[in-house]
Amino acid sequence: MNAGIPDNSFSRSPALWVALAFATGIGLQYVFAFPPIPVFVGFLLILMAGMGFPRLRRSGLLLLILFLLMGILRFSLWHHTTLEHAATRWFPLKHVSVRAVVREPPSGEKPRCAVRILRIYWGEGEFPLERNFQFQSVATLPQNLLPGDTLLISRATLTHLPPVRNPGQPDFRRYLRLRGLLGQVVQESRGSLQVLPYGGVFHPGRIFFRWRRALEEKITRLVPGDASAFLIAVLLGEKSGLPRSVKREFQLTGVAHVLAISGLHVGFVAAFLYLLLSFLPISFKWNYALSLLLLTGYMLLTGAHAPVVRATLMLYLYLLGKILERKPRAMNTLFLAAFLILLWQPQQLFQVGFQYSFAAVFAILFIYRRLEPLRFRLRERIPRFGDKYLVVPFLVSLAAQLGTLPITAYYFKNIPLISFFLNLLVIPLTAVVVSVGFLMVGVAYVFEPLGVLLGQWLALLIRGETALVHLSLHSPLAYVSIPQLPILLIGVYLGMLLLLLYWRAEQLRIVRLPLLVLLLALLMWIFAPRTVPNQICMLDVGNGNATVVRTTRGSFLLFDAGPVTRYRDSGTDIIAPALAQMGVLHLDRVIISHPHADHLRGIFSLLQRVKIDSVYLPAISISYLWQDSVKHILKIKGIGFRELKLGDVVRVDAGARIYVLGPPEAFLHPPRPTGHAINNTSLITLLHLGNTRILFTGDAEISLEKALLGWGDLLRSEVLQVGHHGSLTSTSPEFLQQVNPRVALISVGRKNRYGHPAPQVVHRLARRGIRLFRTDQMGAIWLRWQHTRWQVWDWRKKLSENL
Repeated sequence: MNAGIPDNSFSRSPALWVALAFATGIGLQYVFAFPPIPVFVGFLLILMAGMGFPRLRRSGLLLLILFLLMGILRFSLWHHTTLEHAATRWFPLKHVSVRAVVREPPSGEKPRCAVRILRIYWGEGEFPLERNFQFQSVATLPQNLLPGDTLLISRATLTHLPPVRNPGQPDFRRYLRLRGLLGQVVQESRGSLQVLPYGGVFHPGRIFFRWRRALEEKITRLVPGDASAFLIAVLLGEKSGLPRSVKREFQLTGVAHVLAISGLHVGFVAAFLYLLLSFLPISFKWNYALSLLLLTGYMLLTGAHAPVVRATLMLYLYLLGKILERKPRAMNTLFLAAFLILLWQPQQLFQVGFQYSFAAVFAILFIYRRLEPLRFRLRERIPRFGDKYLVVPFLVSLAAQLGTLPITAYYFKNIPLISFFLNLLVIPLTAVVVSVGFLMVGVAYVFEPLGVLLGQWLALLIRGETALVHLSLHSPLAYVSIPQLPILLIGVYLGMLLLLLYWRAEQLRIVRLPLLVLLLALLMWIFAPRTVPNQICMLDVGNGNATVVRTTRGSFLLFDAGPVTRYRDSGTDIIAPALAQMGVLHLDRVIISHPHADHLRGIFSLLQRVKIDSVYLPAISISYLWQDSVKHILKIKGIGFRELKLGDVVRVDAGARIYVLGPPEAFLHPPRPTGHAINNTSLITLLHLGNTRILFTGDAEISLEKALLGWGDLLRSEVLQVGHHGSLTSTSPEFLQQVNPRVALISVGRKNRYGHPAPQVVHRLARRGIRLFRTDQMGAIWLRWQHTRWQVWDWRKKLSENL
């Protein structure tokens, strides 16, 4: 095998260069938003130059520039026709009526779906809109909604899509916009939704959706328990019924790709169809043609997402080559499929599914070739069976993992080490599940008892597969959690990988050492220690509290750990991603102000995701469920904890100390564990960060605040965490006068049922000229100490403002 660079492998794949140029144009337009008219003029000039000068016309560079400009124009056109409309200037539009058509019916429990708004009725007038929106209902949506159904929504509000609320969280707004949704239409009251009778023309989406729903119901009847949800996911791509724990375990172990319809599943289906059709007395050409037809139906049945479209297009081109008795190049086929998808939906370039799917296949085609010499060496020492069923699958898995590692690390912030070996078992198991699943459904329509029997057997197989993944997750070094990666580090990794693959290439003999030194220098620069300012980040955890503090010495503190709700766990979904965004997965100190669930429950999941050195709790004398539970789990995990009392001092590092100013002893012995009594066990902690001070009050009420007034000027702080989420039971005028803060922070949920913060408290703060920041209005509040003042950091736009 030649160790040099295969100089002709890419040159024989013109679709690669066309797709790369087109994708580059899309990326440039996404970042810089060029005005389309000058770009179009430039495109015409270059096109005419190529037509007028034959030598230029034969230039590959000219063709690449043309496709790059085509990418800019295509994304500009998509953005203009999808994500721009004059109506957005007046958002939010309240109390309007809307006529809309369902595009994607609701899935799962959440009452929302994608619709296309046709017309808006406002007062006496109406005007067309013709844009896609997310419809958010105040009640459960009808379960029989189908694509093409017309909705009449009265008393609705049209508004922008909600922005991401916390650093490090997935940007749901960006995700929805990349799906082509302009905004959100919110139903203001119950009973304001009417589903009109369908009277439209032929709508293929309705047919395939009905078939999919019928198949889902059939699978649910045939396969017992949660196994049916797993089978629906791997056969039809609908994952809303899968338990959250299963999805997370597959993602952390690096085998989540088997849960999404992708090339793996399309390959299984294609092989299954070819096998079935081979029993018919038809030629191979008719076999391939029927396979193409059935694969098209399967693609539409699963929703025609990017991975399945990519795989189906590649199979199209491959089977067409077989029919025409030609053999297309795999690399050319891959990038031709990419070009066609981007030409159809240019926004797919920025979606994780598209990136992961193409990166995996490209890595298999490109990296596996460089690993083949290793296979040839091993083949001489092991039986042929081991080469075919162990070495080749392992090297293919290794190639795919090396290629997709930057995507996994960047988006999911973990490196699944176990996946290199786990894929060797999970992929064959999934192949059996998919094949038997289709067989089960087909058999059940002919003889249902046999289908039920197959369903029972499949349930056992699926439980075995999920159990295997669960056990693998808890094995040593199953995965490594990592903080947010800088883009430059991903570039260094890819450079190192290419250098390693081509280390022995003669063409790189002169430059390989300088390139290695350059990459190592960049790596050292990325990880070089840097001085950072003191920072406070009050996270938006809804009705609760969780605040991260970073000191100049690099210590990380957490004051309270937020609540756990039906849809969100503060520890897993908010605090851990925020820490990863800050570049760390470690907490030096965790201070729980008091053992109410909205300040504490997130710590249980956080202990699974983040290393915690020590935990501090209030020294309440009575038994209380949440406090007792935390102490129990900390003992099991061997994490040190301490119950703080008035007068205690916690030394964080050379530049940070925590002083416990309350509560007094009398408040730690409540006769009954009522809400008010537990609120007044809140630790009152004064954090000294260099020359600035922050006062954390938990849910302290006025009676506890009065007991603190004896501290006098020691209470004075630049920043105050307003007690009890701005409730009227806290933040008395006397206490506020004593603290005299410049900045006040309130952690409160949007449209909460308690009416927090109280208007009187907001008025008190405004009357004293205190700058108020609220999580319900801003999302996470991030303050940074620069020189001698605090700055509010707009972490979405990367801008700061002095306070």
